[in-house]
Amino acid sequence: MHKSKIMVNGAQRTLGIKLSPFRGKHKVFLDGQPLGEFLNNKEAKIGKEFKIDFNNFIKIKYTVSFLTPELCISHNGQELESSASHPKFKKNNAFGLIIFLAALNVLMGFAGMSNQVPLFSQAGYGIYNVFMGAFYCVALGLFKSFNPFLGIVLALILYSIDSIIVLINIPGNPGISGAIIMRIMFFGLLIKGLMASYPEFKLSLSAKGN
Repeated sequence: MHKSKIMVNGAQRTLGIKLSPFRGKHKVFLDGQPLGEFLNNKEAKIGKEFKIDFNNFIKIKYTVSFLTPELCISHNGQELESSASHPKFKKNNAFGLIIFLAALNVLMGFAGMSNQVPLFSQAGYGIYNVFMGAFYCVALGLFKSFNPFLGIVLALILYSIDSIIVLINIPGNPGISGAIIMRIMFFGLLIKGLMASYPEFKLSLSAKGN
């Protein structure tokens, strides 16, 4: 269940959304109590308002983008930071993915080099992955200490290079379809983070120019 904290009449409340993608009947709760539901996926895609009281309403929209589910949530017309369309949410997702890619490459690289995991060694994991992990760490450093936009740009370049190498090396592999779907999802998360961080990057360039 997706949960978000909202302030209603000066008190913090918990908004819960239970998704049922196949049935389409997504249910909405406030502090664990039913607030309403979507009757089907078509209604969820359009978006729907749920009234809390006379002065407070929640609008929720559920869609799928780059093969990943998106919940867009606003309270009295103001978008929540936990909403999938909020720039902070998109940047946080991209940052989390870069951490995951850095850790995964380093772990698989060392596992392949040590020959302790035959599957990784046979798949060709090794020093290349360790270097990729190190470069992803550089991307994390750029993201946090300099500018998120540049960090995500570097991560996208690295992930593109890695994707090309993987597609060249595993033709005909039964699991390639799953790998492609996963990579489309990851590319989507990085691109969304890139677009969300661009206005901040553009503003910083303008400030330097002045």
